[in-house]
Amino acid sequence: MKQSNENITIDVRPASIDESHIVLELWKGSASWLQSKGINQWNPEHFKMNQIHECFNKGNEIYLARLSEEVVGTLFICWSDPFIWAELDNNESGYIHRFAVSRNHLGMGIGQLLLKWAENY
Repeated sequence: MKQSNENITIDVRPASIDESHIVLELWKGSASWLQSKGINQWNPEHFKMNQIHECFNKGNEIYLARLSEEVVGTLFICWSDPFIWAELDNNESGYIHRFAVSRNHLGMGIGQLLLKWAENY
């Protein structure tokens, strides 16, 4: 599925378990960037391959965004998240997690396109 703005078009497709290393690289890259900004939300050392495999095993939908076939972002969607949303959790909403954009593609609007894609999805 494609999402465009006036300058670029990204193609968002489900990731395969064979692409787990790409997802991990994006997570760690974003975590390192956050740490460099003094934001302790993500720590690159906390991300491991087994977390990605666990996401697949739980049925979470992991997506990769591509710009001209180069992976530029990722996110995963789950359809229930009672841990975070407690009594507001419902099965009619999708919850975005692990949203990350390649540090090599900052300022291009990829994050905005990926969030718009998720909203439309």
